[in-house]
Amino acid sequence: MQVDWAGSTIPYIEAPTGEEKVAYIFVSVLPASAYPFAYAYGDMKQPNWIDAHVRAFEHYGGVPRVVIPDNTKTAVKTPDLVDPLLNASYTEMARHYGVALVPARPRKPKDKAADENMVGNVSRRIIAALRNRRFFSVMEINQAIAIELDKLINRPFQKLEGNRKTAFEAIDKPALKPLPAARYEYADWADAKVAFNYHVEYQGFFLQRPLFQHWQNLKSTGNRFCHRNLRLRRADCRSQEKLQYFQTIYHVAGAYAGIPQGSYRMELRTVLVMGRKDRAKDQASDCQYS
Repeated sequence: MQVDWAGSTIPYIEAPTGEEKVAYIFVSVLPASAYPFAYAYGDMKQPNWIDAHVRAFEHYGGVPRVVIPDNTKTAVKTPDLVDPLLNASYTEMARHYGVALVPARPRKPKDKAADENMVGNVSRRIIAALRNRRFFSVMEINQAIAIELDKLINRPFQKLEGNRKTAFEAIDKPALKPLPAARYEYADWADAKVAFNYHVEYQGFFLQRPLFQHWQNLKSTGNRFCHRNLRLRRADCRSQEKLQYFQTIYHVAGAYAGIPQGSYRMELRTVLVMGRKDRAKDQASDCQYS
């Protein structure tokens, strides 16, 4: 499967404010049958980029073995001809579906020529067809795109028998792997430095980590935080809503005195977080961490 964003956009008026905005069109294609998928988003940020892949897999009814993206920052952190560094969230999505990510080489559009051609078809057959319509939400745009996409899929080939749908059912569909039982849940990964109070900060939230690591690998899903100890490979999850208001700080006694990991004597301080200002009540407690 080859993926990219279309160069053309579709304008719409946001109903509550009357502000004019543009929707960006994600385009994917299965090259053997030229079977396309298109979906509109309000921006091209990473959550929408990954959500578009999930919707594409569901549209095809299966998972391809290889996905070829462009060298966009939402896919590739550091481009390289031999071993590019991929985005952590993008890699996790690929691992969930069991698909290999093979980014196109920089400035080599022929590495995903089928999608470049399909972007042109979507621009002419779908975006141009909707240019005189007025939309008031991205949802309305996607409803209109679905109608035009169905027309494109059932449009007969000029020099071959059948259309993209019949070619997909004969060539690509039998080769797709089945979808996993659970739909992928988007997660944002970030590297955070542990402060002197054994907390890491992420977008105004303060998360505790009473293990002695200077850096933590922080994962944020729709309603949970997970911060994983890189040495022990152990993840602790907390609700974002709870973390916004209540925090716990652990002050470890004898942290560097050779106390065995897994059991510590700590002083527990409960902290009420109001925005980014902390208020604390001190109370002594013995804590068991397992």
